[in-house]
Amino acid sequence: MYGKHWLDLWADTDVPRVKASWAAALSGLDGECIRLALGELRTIGKPFPPTQPEFVSLCRQFVRRGPHRLSLASPRYEPENVFKNLRKLMDEKR
Repeated sequence: MYGKHWLDLWADTDVPRVKASWAAALSGLDGECIRLALGELRTIGKPFPPTQPEFVSLCRQFVRRGPHRLSLASPRYEPENVFKNLRKLMDEKR
């Protein structure tokens, strides 16, 4: 996708170390979020390849979050008692 721009970044470097660094940075991310991040780079038309931190940050935007589970605390009062107390308060105010 970036051709010469990508190759120029790694000229005169130890390619196995670069690969190991990228592998470590992308570990824990699934292939789907990496695929979506690459697609996003195509969509935005970024003319130069992203740095490793930029790409990892972009990938993290596509990490799927698990379903949210909300839980309600158990009520402090039984609903029957609440209504009984409300009726009592209303009767007292009359």
